[in-house]
Amino acid sequence: MRSADEFASRTAAADNERVNFAAIAIVFSLFAMLLVTVIAYPRAGFVVVISPPGNSEGQTLSIIAEAGGQFVSSSAMPWIAVAYSENPQFARSAKNAGALLVIASPLLAGCLSSRPTL
Repeated sequence: MRSADEFASRTAAADNERVNFAAIAIVFSLFAMLLVTVIAYPRAGFVVVISPPGNSEGQTLSIIAEAGGQFVSSSAMPWIAVAYSENPQFARSAKNAGALLVIASPLLAGCLSSRPTL
């Protein structure tokens, strides 16, 4: 027969394993979020500009122009467009002009194309 102390020590060891797994998962999640933030942080170059849903393509283009960027491509959704600017402050300017989000991601820009590529 097993004693109550032996059972309690096994239960405590199992609880410690769960806590360690949770801590590892939290640290990994924080690292992944940091990595995504660094990669997607908009700098000069090509960016995806997301204006409020429901905006027309003209309103999205106005945001890009007001921020000092150049329109590159539209997407299937009129409130999302790809823009180009050499100004490192373009993201801030676009947000001040009305954009909800500005993401630097050439890969995402390619996925937003409204036309199939051959």
